[in-house]
Amino acid sequence: MSTELSRLANSLTLSPTRTFDKQARELAASGKKVLFFTLGEPDFPTPKNIKRAAFAAIKNDFTHYTPVPGILELRQAICDKFKRDNNLAYSPDQIVVNAGVANSLYLAFNCILNPGDEVVIPVPSWPTVFSQVKTTGAEPVFVQCKEENDFELQFQDVAAAVTPKTKCIVLNSPCNPTGAVIPEKTIKKICELASEKNLWLLSDEIYEKLIYSGKHISPALYHQNTITLHGVSKAYAMTGWRIGYTATPIQLATAITSLQGLAIGNPTSVSQKAALEALNGSQGSVSKMKKEFRNRRDSIVKLINEIPYLRANLPKGAFYAFTNVSNLFGKKTPGGKTLLNSVDVSNYFLNEALVATTPGQPFGSDAHIRFSYACSQEQIIEGMQQLKKAVEKLT
Repeated sequence: MSTELSRLANSLTLSPTRTFDKQARELAASGKKVLFFTLGEPDFPTPKNIKRAAFAAIKNDFTHYTPVPGILELRQAICDKFKRDNNLAYSPDQIVVNAGVANSLYLAFNCILNPGDEVVIPVPSWPTVFSQVKTTGAEPVFVQCKEENDFELQFQDVAAAVTPKTKCIVLNSPCNPTGAVIPEKTIKKICELASEKNLWLLSDEIYEKLIYSGKHISPALYHQNTITLHGVSKAYAMTGWRIGYTATPIQLATAITSLQGLAIGNPTSVSQKAALEALNGSQGSVSKMKKEFRNRRDSIVKLINEIPYLRANLPKGAFYAFTNVSNLFGKKTPGGKTLLNSVDVSNYFLNEALVATTPGQPFGSDAHIRFSYACSQEQIIEGMQQLKKAVEKLT
């Protein structure tokens, strides 16, 4: 009997963002004071009203299996959220609650894609999207968003990437890692194209509540066959609670529910009660966090642009500063190593300045690195001071 792993298992690697975070944490474990700008995780505690709802769920023994797509009260609250915030009308049977947006993405792709299909993906983008497309046997087709356009997606580039093999177009607004927000006029045109070509649109809207300029538009307003991915992790500082959700046409929601039943059974019961309170309870914490993120954004972009050879645009949303470091390529470190790409730069910043960042290469742009400013103002100031000293040591 063969003990070899499957082709899929042999093709898998650790997420690039997790890889660099792991490397930095190992350095920190050795006793170094590492400043982290890696993972997209708010440093705020989960709001007290949400934690109280979870405590109440445990006290009331709400700790058993739930319906596979999630409890009805939460699915109704998600429908209410879409109606209130996005003017979208969904019924609870179109909603499936998942174990985080990565899980939502995996289930959706596996329910719509076949080997040989193509998926149009704007880049820079979350690397998990590329990897998950490939696990289905489909192929990602990349559309480059340019820095000179503030990384804003251009309709003509999307249209040029569509072929007879195209099955789906992926949108992420605000975008990880660039913070770009797609204008309504562009979304309308993409929706018209998707309707004309009978394509799926997959819209990742997890950063919806974190927009500082412009406004959020859900493609589902203009295109029926839209898969909307959302969750509570970013806006409510609930990354560890693992609650995401999909809103889709009923036929697809049924398929996603069936696949989820095979994969995980149901999302965690206590986390569902916490998410219910997040959506239905006070939204004051969201406003406070957004205000602080805006202040951090302004600080880090200003300080990055004061460092020689670095350049960062002002992002319109999310909590990332996607920074151009290409002017450092070709320079030598004090140890004599030549910096050739974003991976080299991130490694140098970590080892010389004890500042942990994520290289842009896995996101689709090797000219950049990503700073997550989901950290304190004090850390931002200290980190940029240390980076400036490290850059000044290059020759």
